[in-house]
Amino acid sequence: MTALERLTEHNPEKAPLDTSAPVMPEWARSREGWKGTIRIGLLRGWYRTKRFVVMLPKLLLLLICYSPRGLGRLTRSLARWIYDMDSAEVRHAHAERTETSDYVKAHNARRANLHARLLVALTVLTVVVGPILCWYAPWYLGGLVGFGVFVAVVKMIPGKSPWEFVVAAGLGVAAGLLLPQYVFPLVPQPPAWVWPILAVVVVLALGWHGRRLGTPLVADAGNVAPGAIEKPNREMVLDALTASVKGITDKHRDAFRVHQPGVARARHGYYLSLELPPGFTVSDVMESREEFAAALRRQLGAVWPGRGGMHPGHLRLFIGDEPMATAEQSAWPLAECKPVDVFTALDLFTDQEGRWFAQRLVYNALVIGGAPGYGKSFALRSLGVAIALDPRARLVILDGKGNGDMRPFRLVAHGYHEGDEPEEIADQLRAVQELREEMRRRSRFLRDLPASENPEDKVTSDLADRYGHLAPTFLLVDECQVYTENPDKKIREAFIEALADIVRRGRSAGIVPIFATQKPSADVIPTAITDNCSVRLCFKVNGQRANDAVLGNEMHSSGIKATKFGPDDKGLAWLKGDGAEPIVVRTVHGLDKPKAEEMLLKARALREARGLLTGYAAGEEAEREEAQADLLADARDVMDHPPVKAMHLTTMLEALHLLRPGIWGHLGDAEALGDALRTAGVNVRRQLKVGGRNTSGVRREDLDVAATSDEDPDDEGGQVVPIGR
Repeated sequence: MTALERLTEHNPEKAPLDTSAPVMPEWARSREGWKGTIRIGLLRGWYRTKRFVVMLPKLLLLLICYSPRGLGRLTRSLARWIYDMDSAEVRHAHAERTETSDYVKAHNARRANLHARLLVALTVLTVVVGPILCWYAPWYLGGLVGFGVFVAVVKMIPGKSPWEFVVAAGLGVAAGLLLPQYVFPLVPQPPAWVWPILAVVVVLALGWHGRRLGTPLVADAGNVAPGAIEKPNREMVLDALTASVKGITDKHRDAFRVHQPGVARARHGYYLSLELPPGFTVSDVMESREEFAAALRRQLGAVWPGRGGMHPGHLRLFIGDEPMATAEQSAWPLAECKPVDVFTALDLFTDQEGRWFAQRLVYNALVIGGAPGYGKSFALRSLGVAIALDPRARLVILDGKGNGDMRPFRLVAHGYHEGDEPEEIADQLRAVQELREEMRRRSRFLRDLPASENPEDKVTSDLADRYGHLAPTFLLVDECQVYTENPDKKIREAFIEALADIVRRGRSAGIVPIFATQKPSADVIPTAITDNCSVRLCFKVNGQRANDAVLGNEMHSSGIKATKFGPDDKGLAWLKGDGAEPIVVRTVHGLDKPKAEEMLLKARALREARGLLTGYAAGEEAEREEAQADLLADARDVMDHPPVKAMHLTTMLEALHLLRPGIWGHLGDAEALGDALRTAGVNVRRQLKVGGRNTSGVRREDLDVAATSDEDPDDEGGQVVPIGR
């Protein structure tokens, strides 16, 4: 039994203490929260200070003008207090009702109050005026003191004979003559500069007392301070919801349920958790986000309604201090270039509140879409840099744009291809087909592993450490429309077929495709690809169809609108994760090409230290190109061990993959092998009977002819050559 259960054991009707609410406010739980709160406090203070300095001359002039009225108010207030004018109504009421005894009591009380208040007033006057007379009118003060002494002595003498009056007069004269000469000079006199300051303070204080009550001292003729300076409150938010969300009216106001602690400070703004009136959902608010921001009088980029976790009507609202796209972003945790594990979630984005948001890339396929200039390539670059920090990860880059955005990755890439020329496209197609074959080989290998080693039926971090050929591989495709909209139908269909197969089956084999395009549509990213992409990142797009092509069907109609991003919202995108609610994120800010190259140099050093630099970065691509000249030698080798007179292309392809998988893996199918053999001068038979089956193949003697002849082979298509082993 827990301590909380023991406390409520003897009183089961009493609800247990709710300990789910955090003790510390959200902004106080992190260093970033403290920095943001202090920053906005200083911002408000600095704004008000500047405004006060600008308005200071007008304020001083108004206070000087109001000071006579303040003096009159002060005099009236003192007179009412000294003469106890507040008790007049009580005495008059007793007199009208002929309540004599009560009237006499009130009258006597007033007389006592008068004596006490006069004594207090004279004491204060003496304390304030006495020193001034000592300094500037000592003889006048001496005369007043001498007269006071004479009166006091006369009152104390009982008989009041002439000689007694003479004594009293002598004492008064002595006091009036001696005090100004010997006592008053001993009172310290302040410096001359004190009096102007004191006069200014008195005038300003009288002016403040005489100001117009109930109105600001300086009216702005209806103008108000900018909304970003004022702290939002509960009433402001409810008013904005009532004014902006269709269907919510004043009669629904009491149906809102605002959660504790109301509008609270977050890291870089304010958040509020509330439940909408019954029948309204968060999608209704997100649909009207632009109108909602206008009702709050905030910039659109600073107002972010989101879904809470209780039910569809649970709204979690964040109001930023400044727009999300321009707010200061905390340091990227991966910027230290320490090794990472791509099989875990990596900090790749920040959310609306400036917190780093972790997203796992392995076991997913990603689509990135957006209009040109809104951060698509920057996002792809940041993903690639994060992946490169895992020394095991292999990067295969296809840069269809060919403008150099991805060239820093040549430092670590296992495969790097760029450009859109026909020969460059053909090379990139071979790379994709080779990766597809690698996926197939991995799948076969995983199937053969015992269940004790592969309980999850997929590549894991432990398997990647144990078997080097199962290293996680990421295919980064920039401007994928270059491949999926290629004018050559055969090439286009080959790309789509291979990429769709990788998307569908690659994640369990540790192969992760990431597609980026500035032209999102069903033609550019076919549904065979997007339907199997579980993570989608959508920057600013120009229409509903482009929005839904990236994020999924009906996303635009449910309030997930990347079309609402403005010209200043570069780097902002809607992220639709695997099974998670879509949120707006911001990509890594400031990761330009020099910074990316600096981080990739450190990533290369990590790979070199562990001996994991492979492929293009290690110079293996050039070695493979040199080795391609030995295709005939390798083909004769596989036909000689064991010796056969003829071989189908499919059989030869499997044998070549087993012989040199790193060199001939790019030959994805029998047709590709046939094209390569024809280029080498081999007469490839379209119909060759081997083992009772007719299909394309080559004869052993044709390889020898091609090796010794420079002539092009004749095509004997259609001829059936029965031959056995």
